[in-house]
Amino acid sequence: MKSLVHIIPILLSVLVLSGRIDARIINVPNDFETIQAGIDEAEEGDTVLVQPGEYVETIVFPGTDIIVGSHFIIEEDEDFITETIIDGDQNGSVVTFSDLGDAVPQLIGFTVRNGGIHGNGGGIYCRHANPILTNLVITENQALNGGGLYFDYSQATLNNTRIVGNSAALGGGLLLFHHPDISMQNVIIEGNEAENTGGGLLIWESNPVLTDVIIRDNIAGTFGGGMRFDHANPILTRVAILNNVGSYGGGIETNWDSNPVLINLTIVGNEADRDWGGGIDCGDSDVTMVNCIVWNNEPLNIRNAGNIEATYSDFENGFEGEATLAMIHCSLILMKETTT
Repeated sequence: MKSLVHIIPILLSVLVLSGRIDARIINVPNDFETIQAGIDEAEEGDTVLVQPGEYVETIVFPGTDIIVGSHFIIEEDEDFITETIIDGDQNGSVVTFSDLGDAVPQLIGFTVRNGGIHGNGGGIYCRHANPILTNLVITENQALNGGGLYFDYSQATLNNTRIVGNSAALGGGLLLFHHPDISMQNVIIEGNEAENTGGGLLIWESNPVLTDVIIRDNIAGTFGGGMRFDHANPILTRVAILNNVGSYGGGIETNWDSNPVLINLTIVGNEADRDWGGGIDCGDSDVTMVNCIVWNNEPLNIRNAGNIEATYSDFENGFEGEATLAMIHCSLILMKETTT
């Protein structure tokens, strides 16, 4: 715990960053019993500061620039993230950002769990909104689309977040749909499951930027155990895709006129149940790969039925496929079976 001498300057900095000299800090549960009541009271630039505890409710953000944060924003102690819980009680999306105009609300330092909806976004639903989401744990949520998070026509920022143990038919961890320009950095997407497509995440008609992301131990019933791209142009940099399972494309499934750019990726230990690219299954796509490692994926590291241009990359046992493949300064490491 930090002393009051340290906390007061941090509180003052929160108020200064809010952009209003007269901005308030609204305390939950001291001032208001629920987080939603605090949000309803908040005005432009205010901060809703939430004490540790479990809050069984769903919350809806207004179209104003407010901050809703746990005591993590004061003390920078990560324990506050797991100790300050918004539990949706399977009663819809836990957190909703919808039609917020130019507002940039912030959600910082919570565990968001136990959302359930026969629709979009079990944990967080975001449509026509531009929130900043940081230092979160999104877990144990269920939805038809986007078990953990769902983004639609949004320009959101998602940083320093774990998306763990969520489930959906499409996009077990999260679904990016219809042109959300999402920036994701320092995110872990782990142990999520999609009944159909995109165990970790499904990117559809979207152009997100993912940096320093780990996607591991996710499962899809059909396409893309780790992730699937459809009509998408994502840029992935320093992303590890590990130990995911799908019927087609254990690590990555890319199709339907997608143009992903993959820089410094490690794609290892993924599995496809059928003979379609344990590491990468490339269909109708143009894939650019730079400084990538594709290794120890089953039954094939890469199935290439599209176009792949790879530079400075290592591929165990090479490629299978007849479509265009351009390789410059790459290593094809062919493993030999040993017999005794």
